[in-house]
Amino acid sequence: MTDIFIDFETRSRVDLIACGASRYAQDESTDVLCMAYAIDDGPVCIWKRGEPYPQILDSAIRGGYLFHAWYSGFERAIWQYVMVARRNWRAIPFENWRCTAAKAAHANHPRGLDRAAERLLPEKFRKDKEGRKAMLATCKPNKKGGWVEDEESLGQLYPYCQQDVLVERALDKVLPDWPESEVEVWQMNERINDRGVPIDRELCEGAASLLDTTLDGLAERISKMTNGEITTGDQIQRIKKFVAERGVNMKSLDKDHVAAELEHDLPADVRDILLLRQLTSGAAAKKFKSVLGIAEDDDCARGMFMYYAASTGRFGSGKTQYHNMKKGADKGTAFRNIVIEKDIELAELVYGNTIVSVLGRNVRSLVCAHEGNTLIRIDLSQIECRVLHWLAGNERMLALFRAGEDPYVKLAQKAFNKPVVKEGDPERDVGKAGELGLGFGMGHVRFIGQVKEQAGIDINERFARHVVIVWRKENPEVLKLWSGYEVAAKTCVETGRTVRYGKVVFKREGSYLTVTLPSGRQLFYYKPEFEQGKRGPRFIYWGPNGPRHEWAGGLLTENVVQAVARDILVYAMQRVQSLGWNIVMHVHDEMIVEASCGDITRPSDDMMDCMTVGPEWAKGLPLAAELKVVETYA
Repeated sequence: MTDIFIDFETRSRVDLIACGASRYAQDESTDVLCMAYAIDDGPVCIWKRGEPYPQILDSAIRGGYLFHAWYSGFERAIWQYVMVARRNWRAIPFENWRCTAAKAAHANHPRGLDRAAERLLPEKFRKDKEGRKAMLATCKPNKKGGWVEDEESLGQLYPYCQQDVLVERALDKVLPDWPESEVEVWQMNERINDRGVPIDRELCEGAASLLDTTLDGLAERISKMTNGEITTGDQIQRIKKFVAERGVNMKSLDKDHVAAELEHDLPADVRDILLLRQLTSGAAAKKFKSVLGIAEDDDCARGMFMYYAASTGRFGSGKTQYHNMKKGADKGTAFRNIVIEKDIELAELVYGNTIVSVLGRNVRSLVCAHEGNTLIRIDLSQIECRVLHWLAGNERMLALFRAGEDPYVKLAQKAFNKPVVKEGDPERDVGKAGELGLGFGMGHVRFIGQVKEQAGIDINERFARHVVIVWRKENPEVLKLWSGYEVAAKTCVETGRTVRYGKVVFKREGSYLTVTLPSGRQLFYYKPEFEQGKRGPRFIYWGPNGPRHEWAGGLLTENVVQAVARDILVYAMQRVQSLGWNIVMHVHDEMIVEASCGDITRPSDDMMDCMTVGPEWAKGLPLAAELKVVETYA
């Protein structure tokens, strides 16, 4: 099949980063300045605004050619909403798009075109600084509100656009193959992105109004208190400087560090500024505002989810981060009723000076089914823990799962030497932190931090050491898995031999160490090597952000476990999709479907079957899931 590589250079009065590709492309101010394109290994051609539609592209679309672009979600939106809708070009079928950035991420390389080229094409890649300047100048209005479209600027923009196509095409050739099975996963994620996350616009608008009013008032107090030295609670470096000048040195101003510092005796002005910092810091609350910038007229936020956000293949979310939304929300309708009134005096009467934190803890409420619909949440239960012990062949734990028992409760009972219940017992949270972290080689120091982060509980070093010892004594199969993966990877890297350990295969393929999972999917580690460290061999490889030095046993175990868990979720999502259900979100080990209220009588059996009956390659892995029918994601 013939391949076409394309790149658009555009301009608009709206901010692409803030509003996303779909809303950007639909804005009436958005236009295309030029498009570079190349067919297979042919010359890179340039189409300029005002020129006729290239008939060679029309023929290519009718011929079923594949269209490749770096971040093709953007090119696809521009083609649909600008070139087809306004210029009457022929539509490109969804199935004929490919994303070279996704292909790079699949091989554990940077998603940025420049960074990927610097790594993989160091001799061919040359940054076009003047072209980039022209792109930045022409893509948005100038200070007077007009457009930069002089001959010189556009003359620099055109070769810049052509260079991007040259680089993208060269990268496509040197990247490892992107198997069709993974292209299908990427396409499924793109369809979810096109469908959009349903939001409660009225709630978001009310929350944004209350947030702005609250932050403006707090900013005024901060500015007055510091004589204009600090004007908002987000000015981290200025606040650090202010408190340092008064004898208080702080490495971080996050919630925990500020709370800990406030436990000490402090100068009055330092205490006041830290208290105000506490009241203004609220990244979670700001999601109400960010989603409004993305949501379209049908109250859906599109383009939210990222394929291969991690090297294991796990998905992520950008812009409005759904993967780190705080759990829990106020019960009942009082919160929403207060917020939509946009009455700051009423909100302060009910919530006092905690408005920002109240908004933050209710942020999941912004995801809300459309009128006449409902949300169905299906979550794989303890999937990483189950996969870990399945890979290790730990029959004791697998029997526990099959019996429906809770591994977090079991570990907590052994650690605390007393009965622990599943619901509402903070000691279970310690067991959960242990099962999720100790299985990847975590020591007692990191365990203390993880318990604090995940459960909000302080434990001492002696207790942490005790829990680590208890867990490792109970699970010798997992310790064997760590060493088995490390030896297999080291042998493969140093000798070039293909080594199977358990259910995975380690192979040296050119510049990569590949790990073939039970599903057949591969993980990639670029430029792998081992060096001797103080505590044993260190595994060195290049990830998206540069070289990494890790203990191989724990890292590889964590990567393989998370990758297998991802493949289980993908298998379930594909089955749910094939049954005609509309997936609108997927977060960690959970998918969220929006369905008509009239359809909710039939989802339980269908969806639970999709989640709990695994693929053939996962035979013997006990799966469980939880399903809830809700109005909002809270």
